[in-house]
Amino acid sequence: MSSIAERMRASAGKLTAVEVAGLRSLHDLAASIDVLVSGAITRDANGTAIGASLLWPDGATGVYAATTVSTTFPGAVDAYTVTHVLAGVSRIFAQPAVTRDANGAVINRPPIVES
Repeated sequence: MSSIAERMRASAGKLTAVEVAGLRSLHDLAASIDVLVSGAITRDANGTAIGASLLWPDGATGVYAATTVSTTFPGAVDAYTVTHVLAGVSRIFAQPAVTRDANGAVINRPPIVES
């Protein structure tokens, strides 16, 4: 079965009400940021997505920022933060650095942390 993120990539990045209802929390969305990106994506010289504006299903806005890009696997992001700003209240979610195997596949993804 495909993940929500995979289904979203296939459907132009739009969440349906059913998919939103199926997500447990904002943490789940913060772990699948591709469904939140709205507008231009800033990329580094290797094509790595290092920044973007976000639009959350609840109407909140935010920003994605890569905090660690892989030097071993150009184009890969190992850690990032996203913000969720709604009615003047800001929340920050961080993906701590992942661990990759020799082929670049993620073999350990720590849980999203909110600060």
